[in-house]
Amino acid sequence: MRLVGLEDAMNRPYEEYSLGMRARLAIARALIHDPPVIFLDEPTIGLDPISAREVRDLVRRLRREGKAILFTSHNLWEVEEVCDRVGIISNGRMIIEGSPRDIKDMLGLKYVIEVEVQLNGLAETIREETTNPVETLRRVISDFETRGFRISRIRINEPSLEEAFIRVVGNEGK
Repeated sequence: MRLVGLEDAMNRPYEEYSLGMRARLAIARALIHDPPVIFLDEPTIGLDPISAREVRDLVRRLRREGKAILFTSHNLWEVEEVCDRVGIISNGRMIIEGSPRDIKDMLGLKYVIEVEVQLNGLAETIREETTNPVETLRRVISDFETRGFRISRIRINEPSLEEAFIRVVGNEGK
């Protein structure tokens, strides 16, 4: 109960637990026999942002402690946040697997670099898609500096695991 942050609530009836407390209690129950593998099916579904963050933090801590965790979720942002390896399944088949970064690279998903530049008081945002953001950014910065533009803001948008899912599964998952 201490591990999942419920030590102060252990004598309260289950019915008084919030959804977040119930989710953490479910994890505590999964850990009671110290298993080498923990199965978590949508552990943050229906939780408020604070409770969901606490569950994600707990999953990360368990992973650092050497636990193998099978984490299923439709929230791909969350999967990318807590998982080292990801498998995308469609119609009962594993379509692709690897680290989130490897999956995005295998699919050739692109970063979007946005550079806001100013020249003579006029501002313009330039967008460029690339699979190699470091080299592209070096080239773009050099080019703008050579042309006398002042760079006021740079933003790099990394491709998401959701984009990878859509690319791989498409309409197959509907």
